[in-house]
Amino acid sequence: MPNEVCYTSPVFTGRKRQVLRLCAEGYTAREIGQALHLSPKTVAVYEGQLRRMLGLANRCQLLVYAVHWHFCERTIAEYTRHEKRNQS
Repeated sequence: MPNEVCYTSPVFTGRKRQVLRLCAEGYTAREIGQALHLSPKTVAVYEGQLRRMLGLANRCQLLVYAVHWHFCERTIAEYTRHEKRNQS
């Protein structure tokens, strides 16, 4: 049976909060690593720690969690518009 998702607001380290925010804004592990001066593997480790801490199965659930708890500055509508412009 999978872990239950944590809906309370756990305390995140500053770095985990940064990774979560950038992940929620749609950046890849490589882009997050470049922004924070980390390797993509280190970013993946942070994402894995966040998922385990929150009881989430994958990056998609992590993104939903981050958007729900307002870790990102963009709204879903803004993110969708941004993605459509990049695909054109």
